[in-house]
Amino acid sequence: MRRSKMGVLVAASLLLAGCGEDWLADLTGLDMYIVQFSPSVTDSVAEANEISDIFGVEPTYIYRHLFNGFAMPMTPRMAERVQRQRHVEEVILDPNRPQLPDIPSDELPMPDNPNDPPRDPPRDLEPLLGDNEVPSALARVGGPYLTTPDDPCHIAVFDTGIDASHRELNVVAELDLVARSGGTPAPGSDPHSHGTHVAGTIAASVTGDGVAGMAPGFPLHAIRVLNENGSGRVSDTIAGLEYVVENPEICVVNMSLGGRADLSRRHPRQDVMEELERRGVVIVTSAGNDGSDTASYAPAGYGLGLVVSAYDASDGTDKGFASFSNFGDAVHVTAPGVRVRSTMPGGGHGRKSGTSMSAPIVAGAAAVFLTLNPEASVEDVRRAMLSTGETGYSGQTGASGRHPEPMLNAPAFWARAPR
Repeated sequence: MRRSKMGVLVAASLLLAGCGEDWLADLTGLDMYIVQFSPSVTDSVAEANEISDIFGVEPTYIYRHLFNGFAMPMTPRMAERVQRQRHVEEVILDPNRPQLPDIPSDELPMPDNPNDPPRDPPRDLEPLLGDNEVPSALARVGGPYLTTPDDPCHIAVFDTGIDASHRELNVVAELDLVARSGGTPAPGSDPHSHGTHVAGTIAASVTGDGVAGMAPGFPLHAIRVLNENGSGRVSDTIAGLEYVVENPEICVVNMSLGGRADLSRRHPRQDVMEELERRGVVIVTSAGNDGSDTASYAPAGYGLGLVVSAYDASDGTDKGFASFSNFGDAVHVTAPGVRVRSTMPGGGHGRKSGTSMSAPIVAGAAAVFLTLNPEASVEDVRRAMLSTGETGYSGQTGASGRHPEPMLNAPAFWARAPR
């Protein structure tokens, strides 16, 4: 029988066994750690279970696909002992950190009002569209895609969860990793609102009186890696990326999250994201909302997949780049990210601002491209999007030179995918 991972039971089992080590006497400092094995380990499950038996703590995750290691709650002194175990390459503290940086107060979520300018969208969903159902943010880049495909690509939304009861969202699966690692469960819901807003921008269905997403009605997987306060652990994210490997119908991952980080040292999350990209999954990440260079920001600073900055095209007018948007060499493309109208928990709609809002526009566009061209590689997607992107738009160049990236031009991008 496996032992409980609860600290009190761990202490009891070890002390009653006569272990007597003073580093086991105080387990009040349990926190999550990621343990990386050396390349010589070929069976991470057996190796993780062996360490688990030694220390009497159940691993929260044993990774099987993208990372050679596991995650387990420990005290600092336990972590030191695990580091000295054979075949252990590194033990990394994985605290529960804020992943949704604040944006300036004048850019906080705003009440919904259906005043976005109408447009004349093409193709077979057009008769179903209601007045102002297409948000101006999507219209600015030529979205949404209005032909319903037979076998659409699935999108995994790594976020605070998705309100699966929202009638405009096609949530086909959910995985609550916050609950798995000790947080409060939120089955079928989003106690924050961020994830539901992101999901709607990617794939809200055309209903006649709602908000259309870039890829209307496409299937969504709600991967909850952020809690009700917008905080999360890297170990949960890695577990979510392993889920993506196990569900090959997912071709795009949206990660509207991140924070400041020391990129001078490689982190397991970067290795895992690189491996997933090698397997053909497009990862879209938000550049961040600190108004700084992505060189000190993760995961955007890794420069993997498609990293998205935020442009201000609110109310249908180009206003230049959002003041909060991060910038830098890792950024690939931009999309509108100010006062974006989308779905909210409880069946309603609202506005939010941030690179978190621009990234899902790009994720939805990438999902359409891969539906039209399932054999495309990540590099094919990136090359097609950047080569067709809009240039010379207001604010792209200037004294700062911070934003040379093109803006998504969805119709031109989709035209590159063979039908």
